[in-house]
Amino acid sequence: MLTEILNNLPMNEDYETDWFPLISESLYKNSKKATAESLQISWYNVTGTLNGTIELISSNDMENSVSGLSVRIDSSSNQSNAVLIVLLSVFRYFKLKYTKNGITNGSLSAVVAYSE
Repeated sequence: MLTEILNNLPMNEDYETDWFPLISESLYKNSKKATAESLQISWYNVTGTLNGTIELISSNDMENSVSGLSVRIDSSSNQSNAVLIVLLSVFRYFKLKYTKNGITNGSLSAVVAYSE
């Protein structure tokens, strides 16, 4: 199951997502829990000074957190070479933080692959 957490986000302002669970409780009585396995991040049509960043932030309680991977946006597009991150369920929640720095425009997307 794919879950889009960012869909063509305008890149002219800083942005931080909500927390997402690595293991999602099922909404249905007989269904299994879904576990996040990977995160794909892509951008295109980026203009301005190409020095933005995307941070993957992890937490066990959504109050205390740690910054993990930081991706530098240094190209106008990465659609043919998107960032793909393997997620391990050693923490409970994650979110993304985008910092535009000198970027003036563009579109940012992120998709999480969950499996049951």
